[in-house]
Amino acid sequence: LNELAAAPLDSKGEWSEVGSPYVIFPSSPSLPTLIKSVLARDPELDLLYRKNRWELCFLGLPVLWETSGGMLSFNHFDPRLLDPERLESFERHLEEVKRFRCFPPIEPGHSFYTFGRERWFESLLIQRHRLLNPNLTDEIYCQVPTWVGGERKVLDLLTVNREGRLVVLELKPQKDLTLVFQGLEYWNRVAHHLKRQDFQKAGYFKGHRLQDVSPLLYLVSPLIEFHRLLPVFRRHLDPAVNFECFGTNQDWKSGLKLLRRFPLRS
Repeated sequence: LNELAAAPLDSKGEWSEVGSPYVIFPSSPSLPTLIKSVLARDPELDLLYRKNRWELCFLGLPVLWETSGGMLSFNHFDPRLLDPERLESFERHLEEVKRFRCFPPIEPGHSFYTFGRERWFESLLIQRHRLLNPNLTDEIYCQVPTWVGGERKVLDLLTVNREGRLVVLELKPQKDLTLVFQGLEYWNRVAHHLKRQDFQKAGYFKGHRLQDVSPLLYLVSPLIEFHRLLPVFRRHLDPAVNFECFGTNQDWKSGLKLLRRFPLRS
């Protein structure tokens, strides 16, 4: 480095930003009237907010969403604008999605069933995230984009407990060793943003006073899918990371159940 005459970066040049997330809001005055009426008639749909647009999903599959022009579209695989003449077509599409996206499947190879296995798992967890810990609040953010030092990463789920402590949820419905590494990276990013009060500045968790303490990290996966090397990491973990694993049932599509909760400590 001396030969290259390299100099350290000015610390003032560091920056971070929390991007626009999917947000679960039970209600909002800005919610489009048609989406509100569909949700009132069909409460099993998930209401999400993604990058300044509302979206209705059924078990992770988008069925109705806002377009950039303020219109509404439906049919994820063949998008169509929703107008008064296509209301019946939308209703038929929604019933078809429900018919094929179910367990046990009536047609395992159907695109409505095979789409987004992880998003299906995520949808069930969003609906029942307090199954992991009853102390969690109802407010939960999904697919939160973060920017740290110019690098963008999106974490799965972010919530907060009743004491105001942030909780990072990383999930995988299949065996994947990156579950640990991604979880630790996202935990580090959330801790970074929390220290700089980026969440408060971006309007996250309104009505909650966030604690200035290290976030909790929850890893969620079917119990038998946790990688066999997971115990090896126990010896190398930073004691400052509050790290817990949650094992669910393997047949989670039939209904999410918590089978085992165990901490990872160094």
